[in-house]
Amino acid sequence: MLRFLHVSLTAVLCIVLANQVQAQMTYTISASTTWTTLVNNPTCNTCTFNIASAATFTVDQNVSNCHACTFNGNVAMTASMTCQSCAFSNGTLSSQVATLTLQSGTTSFSGVTLNFTGTPLVSASILANAPVSISNSTFTFYNQSNFNNNSGLLSITTSVLNFYDTSYLYATAGPVNLQSSSQIVVGNNVNSAAYLKMNTNSPLQIYDAKSFVSITNNNNFYYDFSPYNAIIGSMTTSYTTQTNTLNCGTTGPNACLAPFVYGCASLTSTGLTACTTTLPLTNLNFSGAPGPGKTVLLSWSTGQEINVSHFVVQRSPDGSNWSAIANVAAKGNTTLTTDYSFADDAPAANVDYYRLQAVDQDGQITYSTVIVVSLDGPPGGIGIYPNPVNTGQSFYLTVPSTNPVMVRIVNLAGQLLSLTSLNGQTLYQVPVPSNVPHNSLVIVQVTNNGSTRAIRLFCR
Repeated sequence: MLRFLHVSLTAVLCIVLANQVQAQMTYTISASTTWTTLVNNPTCNTCTFNIASAATFTVDQNVSNCHACTFNGNVAMTASMTCQSCAFSNGTLSSQVATLTLQSGTTSFSGVTLNFTGTPLVSASILANAPVSISNSTFTFYNQSNFNNNSGLLSITTSVLNFYDTSYLYATAGPVNLQSSSQIVVGNNVNSAAYLKMNTNSPLQIYDAKSFVSITNNNNFYYDFSPYNAIIGSMTTSYTTQTNTLNCGTTGPNACLAPFVYGCASLTSTGLTACTTTLPLTNLNFSGAPGPGKTVLLSWSTGQEINVSHFVVQRSPDGSNWSAIANVAAKGNTTLTTDYSFADDAPAANVDYYRLQAVDQDGQITYSTVIVVSLDGPPGGIGIYPNPVNTGQSFYLTVPSTNPVMVRIVNLAGQLLSLTSLNGQTLYQVPVPSNVPHNSLVIVQVTNNGSTRAIRLFCR
């Protein structure tokens, strides 16, 4: 019995020592790899990942505890991760549907470009249950993505946090400190419903004249029952936003209901101010489709332009690492709808991500939504584009043969919205039913050659 106990204790000790050796590891990553390949463990203690600039480390396994981990370089999250006192630096951090949970201790981001894209149905999130320090970084949240600051200080230094589409920052703890020319930008176009919501116990504090919060359009808002503080040197000034009459009676949801502040508005060190104009660009609609040969045809339109300089077409193989492939001159000043196009003759991969930067005369940048174009064609030869599509317009349907096609469009409750019979072509233009509301999801059911395929279509 004693001999058996001795052997068991020895085995346990060996396992513990082995785990300790594995836990305190430094990984040098010269080529793109995954967490499963490199670590293959849901926990990692005091691990350092030094990632080459041309490589990406993909967290493809749900990580339940990464304690005091350091990530130097590009990280992509396809699975969720929980961090305690972690550090991210000098690279990109991207996620489409995963959650980064920050527990106990301060997590720092330095020199990081963060892109959380989300989908119309699933969000990519930062859940901060501990203090966060952000410096010399740019964070951008798209679609349903969000940043929930639930515990402790959120310190933003020489950084920009962008909340686009329907994303948001919700701070139930704090304070949230803006310092050294930092910005929080809420909204990227007139269709955006992004917002910044503060809890009474999480005050916004602005520490210099060049730091501010920008609420860009009348669908975007700032929400806080408590005043925000401007702390310049030894002087603290509080500015209430609860009883403001800013932008009352404008289009959009603004009825001056306390404590909402709708755009266009700025929260600065000298108080709450209205913008003289809305964004220089309205109704930026962007779409793409495969063209002849190995080309991608990109097209976009604007509803209004005020002092717009040019558009930068950007391409990415993974949705996080972007490169500029073209500059297209803008009309500049017009209240009419203007159409633009560009053909990418050298796509980087069979599946590419695209977005636009609209740059105005003073350097302000507005981003389009991100689109994905596949040169391989849709599975089964059936596909729709653009996706998302604007409500009230049409999408294109591709099918593999000229045999009869039945197209049913239903909502998520299964109610039939439209039924269309087509015949004789492989490319059709199909209108979006007029009763489809904005920012909603429908199912397009396509029956061709005896089989039916269902495709989700997001209608903006």
